[in-house]
Amino acid sequence: MKNRDLHRFDIVIRIAWLYYTYGLTQEEISKHLNISRPMVQRLLAQASSEKLIKISIDHPMVECLELEKKLMEYYKLSYCRVCPAPGGEFRQVLPGLATLGASVMEEFIRRSEPTTIAIGTGRTIRACVRELKSQDMPQHRIVSLVGNLKHDGSASPFDSVMAMAEKINAKRFYLPGPVFTKSKEELRKLLKQPIYRNVLKISESADVAFIAIAGINPEAPILIDGFITEIEARELLKQGAVGEILGNIFDAEGKLINHELNQRNASAKLKNQTTYQTICISGGRTKHQSLSAALRGGWLSGLVTDEHTANALITG
Repeated sequence: MKNRDLHRFDIVIRIAWLYYTYGLTQEEISKHLNISRPMVQRLLAQASSEKLIKISIDHPMVECLELEKKLMEYYKLSYCRVCPAPGGEFRQVLPGLATLGASVMEEFIRRSEPTTIAIGTGRTIRACVRELKSQDMPQHRIVSLVGNLKHDGSASPFDSVMAMAEKINAKRFYLPGPVFTKSKEELRKLLKQPIYRNVLKISESADVAFIAIAGINPEAPILIDGFITEIEARELLKQGAVGEILGNIFDAEGKLINHELNQRNASAKLKNQTTYQTICISGGRTKHQSLSAALRGGWLSGLVTDEHTANALITG
């Protein structure tokens, strides 16, 4: 296929994705891509006639495939998927991330053999779970990697273990605790509890982990959701914190910072990257720095992200 044909095919797929996944009108697509509305209409018809469209787009975009290859080589990832997006803000990338993230999850859910799937929490993971198809997979186990309880006993609405297990009729194992305990002594007592130890043991036997990442800033989820205080957030920023995964708070090089919160983290520990896939589903402009740090620090073996974030991670 000639370069000109590749470019045209790229445009066909991009238009189909924007139309069917993001729900943009033909008029909105024509303005976004700076092409005429009749051209949009013709290329959508071409995508349909060439059987590229089922429920989802039947072919990844050429640009996204190239980005996947570059990310895998640059960060030595074993798994990478990139979705197109109409812009780089979180609200613009989330629909595509949710659709693509769900399809990646289903690669493991469809397995006939018993599979243990460990998942973190957060808005992106929750959005992916909402996109999952209902299935009957009682042989699987879904297990928490991080607690979801606040110190007042309330829970964040973004925990996804129960929702995922219900979607696929799988066994569920919930980590009954907070992200951070109030003290090191409280953590020691928690880790002695048989139920807590059992869930941690199951998470250690996981075949794959799906996690998200968050930045450390005034809008950090662990601050907004009440897991840390404003004073603690300011302390973290002073010490150079840029990101957080499962309550593990790290600097721009992906190294854990020396703060007591990291010593009171009650989450499951991520296993060695050679023993299972740790796939991060994350994107949007506010995640660029924290994702870059996590990749440099070796926290991840796989990544699902959007094209704007992928470009930022490659160009630095």
